[in-house]
Amino acid sequence: MLFISLFMLSIDLNIVCTDITTGTLDIPEGVKEIPDFFLSNCKQLVNINFPEGLEKIGNSSFNGCSGLVGPLAFPKSLKYIDNQAFQKCSKLTGSLIFPDSLISIGSGAFQACMALDGSIVFPESLIKIDSFAFSFCKKLTGSIVLPEKLEFMGQNAFNGCSALSGSIVIPNLLTTIKTNTFNGCAGLTGSLLIPKSITTIEEG
Repeated sequence: MLFISLFMLSIDLNIVCTDITTGTLDIPEGVKEIPDFFLSNCKQLVNINFPEGLEKIGNSSFNGCSGLVGPLAFPKSLKYIDNQAFQKCSKLTGSLIFPDSLISIGSGAFQACMALDGSIVFPESLIKIDSFAFSFCKKLTGSIVLPEKLEFMGQNAFNGCSALSGSIVIPNLLTTIKTNTFNGCAGLTGSLLIPKSITTIEEG
């Protein structure tokens, strides 16, 4: 059996997937970081309650949790959502409303969450959206407002998000539009406003 430790202050909380008997995970107050691969591929996980004070959700923490439903309620303290944190959470629904504290969304963080059917709200604090972050989230709707402080947006970040609509304004701090960033976003029928800071537009 896979044994996983979640460290919070001076307390060592040991949780394995088989401990999730009710479908709900209540992460205790005091936890600042959810470790990599924490409950990856835990099929019986249905709901997560995050505590205030949580700052980081690690790599692949909930990757492949195909029973997890939404919407997710992120704490106001959250700064980092790491690579593949919620990748292939195929039943996750609702909008993604990120807190004002968030700095970075990792590669493939919500990739192939194909049931997400709301909008995305990014905070002004966000600096990085990594590659494939929202790729193939085919039901995400509404327009994308990219924050002015955004410095990096990786390739394929919104590839295949065919239900997104409206216009896109590229922030002034970006210098490159990466490969396939908005490929397959057929609903984006408005304007694409590109600032003078953009020096490279890659294929796709």
